[in-house]
Amino acid sequence: MWQSLSEELKHHGLTVITVALDTGGADAARPFIERAHATHPSLIDRRHAVADLYQFVNVPNAVWIDEQGVIVRPAHAPAATASMANMIGLGADDYLNAVRDWAAHGTDSRFVPTPERRRTSQHDIDSADVTAALNFRLGEYLVEHGEQEAGRSYLNEAVRLRPESWAYRRQAWAIYEPPEKNGALWYEATVQHPVLPDEPYYAPVDLDGDAAVVDPAQTARNQRQIFESTFGRAFAKKDDAP
Repeated sequence: MWQSLSEELKHHGLTVITVALDTGGADAARPFIERAHATHPSLIDRRHAVADLYQFVNVPNAVWIDEQGVIVRPAHAPAATASMANMIGLGADDYLNAVRDWAAHGTDSRFVPTPERRRTSQHDIDSADVTAALNFRLGEYLVEHGEQEAGRSYLNEAVRLRPESWAYRRQAWAIYEPPEKNGALWYEATVQHPVLPDEPYYAPVDLDGDAAVVDPAQTARNQRQIFESTFGRAFAKKDDAP
């Protein structure tokens, strides 16, 4: 999808850049990049530096950056598919049409938030976030240098300090759990025994500043229902089945 959007909007000067957050590096990310047949820049971030800088706590996440390097739309879930749009309260094509409008009109686009809206929508970094990032970085360093078990406690501490970071959580699973088990672990943490029952997995996106106030707990429940109906048959434990 990002490849087709890149081709569609490049005449407006829009550059799509995708970043894989994976301590496994090129070996882990290459299959996904090659499958997309991407001609736009496709980067690999082994240390999750991009996530720290732009406050990405999940994937996919996106930011809009203008020609002057200004972040005009802070970190958010990009509703690039109909199912993603449904989870964050948008119509199937609303998000992509907003990107198209921004590409065509720049700062005059009605989908560029005001500076005040940008500030209020950004996450305020606190000491727990900083300590979580430091623990993650140290754990990643130890794993990269062959000290996998030594890194476990630091990665677990990063998850504990910043439980809303599914990027940290998934990376720990990728390192310490068999690949075939990752889907079931995700399903358990999001649906069967939610680690954040009143927080949406993907926060709703207000494209033009006119959206009604959304109840996070209700959004979280709606998203769990979507996950259950979509993935329940594949991932639900037998003892949880009716």
